[in-house]
Order: sequence, then C-alpha cells, then structure tokens
Amino acid sequence: MIKVLFTVFISIFIYSINSTANADTFDDYMQGSKKALSPKEKRGYQLFKSYGCANCHNASHKSAKNQLNSVCVTNFYFHNGSVKTLNEAIVLMGKKQLGIKIPEKDVNDIVYYLNSLINSAKK
Repeated sequence: MIKVLFTVFISIFIYSINSTANADTFDDYMQGSKKALSPKEKRGYQLFKSYGCANCHNASHKSAKNQLNSVCVTNFYFHNGSVKTLNEAIVLMGKKQLGIKIPEKDVNDIVYYLNSLINSAKK
C-alpha cells in the first residue's frame, strides 16, 4: 500500500513539474538554439544515440518527450523499482542490454542529457 501511495505521489509531482516549469532546454535545442544545452548535455545526447540507447528509447524529439520525460526526477527505475538511481539504471542497461560497461563519465553525461528532458513533455 505504501509503495502504491508513493507511486501516486511521484506521478502527481512529475505532473506538477511538467505543468508549471518554464525551461524546455531540449526543445529549445531541437528548435535550433545550439546554446540551449551545455557541452555535457550535448555530449550525453550524442552518447545516448551512439551507445544504442535510442534503439529502444527513441531519441527523436517527439519520442524522447514521451518515453524519457522526467526520468531524472523519479527515484526508482524499471518496472519493479529495483534500481534506486538513474546512474545505476544506465550502467545496468549497458551491461544487460548492450553487453558493455559504460564508463562513469559517459553515464554522467547521459544523465545530464536526460535532465534536459525534464520539461519537454508539456509542449
């Protein structure tokens, strides 16, 4: 019961972020504002695509908005909530889905990219 209530709380929290926040950094970047993303966010976006993450989590603008929006503000990952951090989820996906060890610097930059998506779904 507590897990269900917590999930509801997180869902409401994410909805409130999406409906009230002003920044849409990834949207701005995709619309041509090359300064909208930091160098780490740009590198993370490129890494996300080059590692093949986009094969399942489509990195196109519209799909990224639907699949990955606000992934950084949750504090449990995968269907059963077994992974507690986004960094850990990326490392695990690299190992299990891609058969590789993603270096920590790359993981961090991918997280920077995913943070740029926080408000992109509201458009």
